[in-house]
Amino acid sequence: MPIIKFLFLTLFFIINLLYANDVEYNLHLSNNTPYEKEAVFLEVNLTQVDQSKVMLFQFSLKASSNYEFHQVGFKEREKYHDLRHEYLYLIYPKKSGQVLLEFEMRKSITDDDKVAYSISGDRDNVKGLQKKDIKVEVMPLSLEVKAIPKGTDLVGDFTLTAKLDRKSTEAYDPVNLNVLLKGKGYISPFKLLKDSENYKLFTQNPKFKTFHTSNGSTSSLEWHYAISAKENFGIDKRVLKAFNPLNEKVYELVLPSYDVKVKQIDEASLLDKEDYPAKSEGIDW
Repeated sequence: MPIIKFLFLTLFFIINLLYANDVEYNLHLSNNTPYEKEAVFLEVNLTQVDQSKVMLFQFSLKASSNYEFHQVGFKEREKYHDLRHEYLYLIYPKKSGQVLLEFEMRKSITDDDKVAYSISGDRDNVKGLQKKDIKVEVMPLSLEVKAIPKGTDLVGDFTLTAKLDRKSTEAYDPVNLNVLLKGKGYISPFKLLKDSENYKLFTQNPKFKTFHTSNGSTSSLEWHYAISAKENFGIDKRVLKAFNPLNEKVYELVLPSYDVKVKQIDEASLLDKEDYPAKSEGIDW
């Protein structure tokens, strides 16, 4: 039984597909049963088998609403009549259940004479390479994606920090709240604070940064708020529920509540009755 299980896993994780006459392609998944929005790596190796030809390769995953992918690695060996490509993709499944990874592949075939002709012109007389483009059907790979805990806001390993510049102000003079969410995993921009009748909220879209590498995604979201009111007001606590698929732990990121004291002023002294925020550092209104 252990031998049978080992053979099954080997066949699933390393799929050495048919030769397709002149090209061998090998696909390797780091994990075929990930959680929703958990990073999965796909290694793809294309090897020219028929060395009597001159060949070119094009390969990519197909776009899909069921997953997001990023190419994070590529190597090419252009040895004469022995072309080899190595691709590395970072994939995030975006739903639970079965997710099919589909591919687009094309091989181009030419010969030495056509290559020599294409490079015989100078830069003012560029000659196109004559080649035959052939679509290659690549069998989809299947992921069995596990559902994340209900109500999860974030998937990965993140931290959240917040800073309110002061807890007392004058009427219509805004306080500034900066919030930073950062870590490793899958995130996309979202709204953090809700509008309220108790204060006026000035903000822009959060600053979103993400870097996709062979180690996964490192991302950050940064919100800058200016908040003003006529009277004392409170900012409600916001709890983000997060799930780390590596240790399968649920945890919380908390934006604490704040109470802001507002000193009354003589409204007759205002130039107008609108509460516009002053320019503040870090916010370009």
